[in-house]
Amino acid sequence: MRPMIDKTLIRTRFARNLESYAAEAAIQREMARHLLDQLHLALGKREFETIAEIGCGTGILTDLLEERFDFAQLHLIDLVPECAQFHRNRANAQFHPGDVETMELPHEVDLILSNAVFQWVDDPAMLLRRLATALKPGGILSFTTFGPENCREIAALTGTGLRYYSSAEWGEFLKPEFELLACSDERYILEFPDPLAVLRHLKSTGVTGVAPTERWNRRKLTEFRHRYREMFSLDNQHVSLTYHPLTLTARRYKS
Repeated sequence: MRPMIDKTLIRTRFARNLESYAAEAAIQREMARHLLDQLHLALGKREFETIAEIGCGTGILTDLLEERFDFAQLHLIDLVPECAQFHRNRANAQFHPGDVETMELPHEVDLILSNAVFQWVDDPAMLLRRLATALKPGGILSFTTFGPENCREIAALTGTGLRYYSSAEWGEFLKPEFELLACSDERYILEFPDPLAVLRHLKSTGVTGVAPTERWNRRKLTEFRHRYREMFSLDNQHVSLTYHPLTLTARRYKS
């Protein structure tokens, strides 16, 4: 059963941690670079008339996009209205606050980009159908998200977490509206001095967005730290946290 995603909780906690996000989001920054690399290799071009970025956040992907690609118009979409402050001085850009699953989307877009966002959506297949209607025929969708092994340590210890889909599942979601052009599947193992540092890192880069089943107390936190070290120690001093990024580029069918 897919956990309930609380969009209000996501919006509130991301807004609270906007200042720390950019400093902690090393994996998300690497994902953004890989996304644009894959896009260029798949298409062999760097010029687009109209681009929409879903989940622009503090501008990690947006900054790279401005450096490496040319465009006439950029639509920036984010669930968190406070993200507008990071995009006020961008040329040819317009910020749209809202939930991409329900809001009105820009029309006749040439390229839609999204970095580390689609794991938060309630209905991935429905979202892709919505995005197809926003794209021109033959338009491009390129995005990163996370696969099933993402934060596997947290899921193993707490029994809760987001429902992460595999690259094969995303391929099936795309099939009705898109031709898959490129797909990659990677894993990163980060090292932290202790389990509390893992929790601080996750808090600084976002939230699970899953409705909590119970509140943590001191006993539960102590148990979590002990079991984390017992199960996921890399050596006598560090523990692991797994990231499982997926990157996919697809073309909307022309007819």
